[in-house]
This record gives sequence, structure tokens and C-alpha cells, in this order.
Amino acid sequence: RREHSDVLIRLIASLDYRLYWHLPRLFNPDNFAGNPHNVFGDIISRNMLCLPAESGVKVEKMQPVEMP
Repeated sequence: RREHSDVLIRLIASLDYRLYWHLPRLFNPDNFAGNPHNVFGDIISRNMLCLPAESGVKVEKMQPVEMP
């Protein structure tokens, strides 16, 4: 929930994780059902990818989460 997001972001970052936003749209025109009707408009799903800093994984094309 939005009201808890700052606390969650700070907690995960304090555990030495790198955080990135994953913001896909709810509607995918190439969906499994082949349904062409977008009933979701421009709504996105707001997710975070969290990786241990020690992993050394390079993440491209995803925006890092800024600390609140």
C-alpha cells in the first residue's frame, strides 16, 4: 500500500539490497486470450525488483528506486 511504501523501501535498502521499479501496464495487446479490448486504460502495476547488492547483477532499462 502507498501509505507503507516509504517504510518498506527504507527497510529493504537497509538490508543492503538494490531496488528497481518494474512498471508494466495491466493491458498487454499480445495477451493470451487475444482480447483486443483494453478495459484497464493506462493503469500500471507498481512492483519492485530487489537484488542483494553483493550479487553484482547489472540491471538495465529499469529505473532505480530513489530513497524517500
